[in-house]
Amino acid sequence: VDAVAEVEVEKPDGSKVVFSRGGNQLFTINADGTGEQLLEAGPNAQAPEWSPDGSKIVFEANRNSNVDIFTINADGSGLTRVTTSPERDLLPEWSPDGETLAFVRSYRGRTDIWVTGPGGVTTRRLTKDAGAHTWPAWSPDGKRIAFVHALNRRQGILVMNADGTAKKRVTGGGIAYA
Repeated sequence: VDAVAEVEVEKPDGSKVVFSRGGNQLFTINADGTGEQLLEAGPNAQAPEWSPDGSKIVFEANRNSNVDIFTINADGSGLTRVTTSPERDLLPEWSPDGETLAFVRSYRGRTDIWVTGPGGVTTRRLTKDAGAHTWPAWSPDGKRIAFVHALNRRQGILVMNADGTAKKRVTGGGIAYA
């Protein structure tokens, strides 16, 4: 039995599902279970997400001992490397307008939230304070990004403007993790 590593529930119009099988290959399938199509054969192609218009899929993949962000057209054509990380770029998330990707860059023991355009132009770091910054998620209007911040065995959820300013904790910060 093949393990499904991650499923992005549906294309924005509800017609297709994208998923990673075995953490190595990306597939789409019609919502009714027919028409499975291999999009990308890895290695380590995972964390897929549809663009807001359903024309592209963003995902992370390990190439040359680095994990970078890639996009591919929904039909499997047009594979494009978006980032070139010295270590790992993870968990890509499309902005609601499809113009920006938020992602986590893990480098030299740090994890921070970064943003870039789908073509990889003007990549910039949004978080710079101590601790680990992960799991970025855009607000529906694209003006803010929520993320998880962990420091000294405590974690909480913060929200910041899409340009990295005005960070504000929205949970009490008393959430312990192991």
